[in-house]
Order: sequence, then C-alpha cells, then structure tokens
Amino acid sequence: MQQVVVGLLGAMLSYVVYAYYEAYIKDDDDVVAIVAQGQLVLIYFFSLAVYTSDVAEQKRSVFSGVAFGALLVAIFFASFVVAIYVTLLEIFGDATLRHSYRHASTRARALSGSLSRSLSRSFARSSSRLLAVLSSEESSKEESSKEESSKEE
Repeated sequence: MQQVVVGLLGAMLSYVVYAYYEAYIKDDDDVVAIVAQGQLVLIYFFSLAVYTSDVAEQKRSVFSGVAFGALLVAIFFASFVVAIYVTLLEIFGDATLRHSYRHASTRARALSGSLSRSLSRSFARSSSRLLAVLSSEESSKEESSKEESSKEE
C-alpha cells in the first residue's frame, strides 16, 4: 500500500514538473510527455483503488469488472495514440490531415447512408414476405376451420 501511495505522489509530482517546465523543445513533444505523465498518474490511482477494494473485500466493486479492464487498456494506449497523431501531424501537416479526415468522414457517411437504405429496403421486403406468409397461414387456418365446421354439420 505504501509503495502505491509513494508511486502516486511521485507520478503527480512528475506530471506537475513536466507540465510547468515544458522540458522539450517542440510543443508536440511536451504534449506527448504530459499525456504519458497523466497516464502514470491514472494507473497509480486505479491501482490504489483496486488495492483498497481488495482490502475491503468488495468482490463486486467498480474496479473488478470488464469495463474497468477496458478503461485501463484505453489508458495504456493513450500515449501511443497521441504520439502517432503528433507524428502524422508533423509529417503531413495540419491541413492535409484535416482534408483526409473530412474526406474519410464524408465517405463513411455516404457508406453508412447507403447501408442504412439497403438495410431498410431489405427489412421492408422481408417484413412484407413475413406478412404474406402469416396472412396465407391465417387464411388456410380459416378455410380448414370452415371445412371442419361444415363436416360436423
């Protein structure tokens, strides 16, 4: 427990130092460093939370589920994602990335629109077929019940 608390304090101190002094020449490098330091603070904080829930023997705590594991994985990959984004921004420039993002989002919207239209047409066809089958079954049941009633008379 003491190690986790000391680690959390050290990570918080390191975060403040990196954020205040901006230790790197390029601002992009400072952003990656601050994200990585924030990542350390969050990991130590969550490890402290897991430790305290284990000590309290809370078997169904918030810190023992699948969602918590997914959150930790997302935190783990945060600095990688930011580093890749900053690298792409440096290589291609801001305008090119914005243009590529706009182009990709336009294509994705067009694709999702055509997919939704196709799915709605397919749903309409299958529901009309289902209604036809159901109505034919009901009419055949009615005919068979009429035949049975006429036989009984």
